[in-house]
Amino acid sequence: MAERMILTFDRDLAQDKLTEAREATDTMWPTVSFLSDIHPVVEWLTDKVLVQFGRQEAPVITSPYVTEPTRL
Repeated sequence: MAERMILTFDRDLAQDKLTEAREATDTMWPTVSFLSDIHPVVEWLTDKVLVQFGRQEAPVITSPYVTEPTRL
């Protein structure tokens, strides 16, 4: 795949990019898409991650930008 999909949890940013795309003459696709729990990318990623874990195991993701436990 030569292109990347840029996703955000920021609703305002996603809405601004969608408005820009609708007003553009070259494309109707926004450069940034809103990522929600029902987005197909989340479903795809969940499937990919879950096949790596056995029974009674759970994935844990760490980040230097998250300072306290966060549930998505």
